[in-house]
Amino acid sequence: MEQDHGPATPLDDAFGATGIDVRPDAVTWFMRLNYLAIGIGATSFLVELPTAVSALSGPAILGVVIGLGIASLFLAFMVGLIKWAGEGQNWARWALLLLTVSGVLLASRNPEAALSQTALPLGIAILQWLTQAIGILLAFLPSSNRWYRAIAMAEERESQ
Repeated sequence: MEQDHGPATPLDDAFGATGIDVRPDAVTWFMRLNYLAIGIGATSFLVELPTAVSALSGPAILGVVIGLGIASLFLAFMVGLIKWAGEGQNWARWALLLLTVSGVLLASRNPEAALSQTALPLGIAILQWLTQAIGILLAFLPSSNRWYRAIAMAEERESQ
């Protein structure tokens, strides 16, 4: 029995779902925007890295290398979460929401540091956050929710 989920919104129409076997456009755009946000952040980081490292010496450089390793692991984890969310894993979608909100809250704890940046890094950070926020919003549209719910129901039926 099919349930009526109410009228579609304009965004729903633009990013509608076609069935459980076809990922809704909203989820595809959620993935694209989050991959783009990661690319923006990584590019910005790599562009600024030589300037930051040039002022360091000795043990501080070891700290930078360790930090790069940790950042690389986190980056791989984020890419994995986006991939899993795109495959219908609802927990990954919620984990990305939690990490995005946590990142914004942590960054907003010290607004002076963010605002003391030059215009380019600040603009890039704002672009990255907006890209992530729009992507996360798309992952929680009604069409996306229906798709995630349908996958969960199908998996539940298969396990019985």
